[in-house]
Amino acid sequence: MTPRTHLQLHRVRRDHRRRSTETPPAVTGPEPETVAAMERFLAANGVEIARADTKAAVLLGFLGAVLGAFLTVTHKAGDGAVTQLGRSEVLWWSAVVTSLLAIVCFVCAIAPRRRGGRRHSTAGPGYFEHIASDMDGDRLSHAFARVAHDPTRPLLASLQKTSEIIRAKYRWIEMGTAFLLVALPQFAAALRMG
Repeated sequence: MTPRTHLQLHRVRRDHRRRSTETPPAVTGPEPETVAAMERFLAANGVEIARADTKAAVLLGFLGAVLGAFLTVTHKAGDGAVTQLGRSEVLWWSAVVTSLLAIVCFVCAIAPRRRGGRRHSTAGPGYFEHIASDMDGDRLSHAFARVAHDPTRPLLASLQKTSEIIRAKYRWIEMGTAFLLVALPQFAAALRMG
């Protein structure tokens, strides 16, 4: 072995020993600012879901009261039934059907968002259905261990799911509000004609 080869071999051994005694670099996770921003958006989505449910419940209560009063007033005025087949009967039925469609929309906005046959994502549990699904204790424990190393994937999945829920709730509220705005003038016109 030549002195030069011997020196190279000595350097390789020394570098190998130095690397083996060094602490391995820490696995870096997501930036804390990223996780904090996602958690803020997730909390805002939770508040927005509650706000949408409150709007739908208030509109549902209002429309139920208006429809109940309308049916009571027209029932007394018409002695239990609308006897003449004409514009007043068509308007009466139109007002009732339109308000019932609005009620269905508001109930759909309040109803929980569930789809059968859906499984949790590989990102980890990020939504209540993921935890309440058929995951046993060991699988759930491993899933939360993965979440501890990288919380951004389940947070992102939760953000996407809650955003879809908000979008669906507001679509139902918008449709119900449109039906409500059509039904109110129909109520007034039917009361005038009756």
